[in-house]
Amino acid sequence: MRPLKMILAGPNESVLTRSAYPVFSRAGFRVEVVIDAPDQLRDAMAVTAADLAVIEANIVQGPDEALALLSDLGDVPIVAILPLTWKGHRERFIAGLPNLVAGYCAPVNWPSLAAKLIVKLGEQGRFEIEPSEEQEGPAPQPTAVRQAQPPVERGGGSPSVRVGLYGCRGGAGVSTAALAAARALAREGPTGQRVALFDSRGRGDLHLMAGLQALDAENPVVCQGVTLFPCAPTPGTILGFDAVVVDGGRERGELNADWHALDKPLSDDQVRALVGLAPIEVGDEGSGRVAKKKLGKPKVRDWGGLISIEVTG
Repeated sequence: MRPLKMILAGPNESVLTRSAYPVFSRAGFRVEVVIDAPDQLRDAMAVTAADLAVIEANIVQGPDEALALLSDLGDVPIVAILPLTWKGHRERFIAGLPNLVAGYCAPVNWPSLAAKLIVKLGEQGRFEIEPSEEQEGPAPQPTAVRQAQPPVERGGGSPSVRVGLYGCRGGAGVSTAALAAARALAREGPTGQRVALFDSRGRGDLHLMAGLQALDAENPVVCQGVTLFPCAPTPGTILGFDAVVVDGGRERGELNADWHALDKPLSDDQVRALVGLAPIEVGDEGSGRVAKKKLGKPKVRDWGGLISIEVTG
């Protein structure tokens, strides 16, 4: 069964990337993009064909604006997280969002929320909006990795694939696309192909998105066939690699590469096209590339004041 595609959205992209993203990724969800602006959320819903969206409702100023925004996102199932000060508006969100599958009042425990969604979606059971208890969740444990030797000590020529990505604005999905591109190259490229991924900003976001701990620039790590560097690339550090992908943040880097400016999240096939890979073939069960099974439209039932929301497969 393929991972459930989801979108994370809230008022602070960096906070969500560091807190919620690793938790959902480790739980088996495929987080397509993390977003912190309403217009980017609409774009992402149209481009990524997500199965689920987890949205902090205060991505906009007030409950009226939030309800209007969430109502405009189509039939994609939504998990809404309301600020505690909006607690009195919960019934409005229940009544106004037929595709609402779960709702909570902040602050949320992300590991607990991910676990609940796995159970609920797996069983296609009932959901109720209720405040979550404030508690400190366990920090995600790093994925097993090995330290990589600096590539400047290896032989080999220059990479045949050099791709750089940078965003025209926040929430364009640059880091998500860069990580997806590097993993696709490592997974589907020629046997033995060595792929390097550079986090030019050095903020450690790519490490966290990959389920790793942030490390010094002198200690690149290898995870899922990708060597990850928390620094900008140089002509020396790219030697010995067959492919290089650079997350430039919001700036075009200095490396001689094929640079692309993003203003919105990319689809899977758009990411693959950037690095010269063929589109995903829908229906090829032998390769695991199968058509997406959409969740049925949630049904809302009122049993004597108890609101229940069901998702059918």
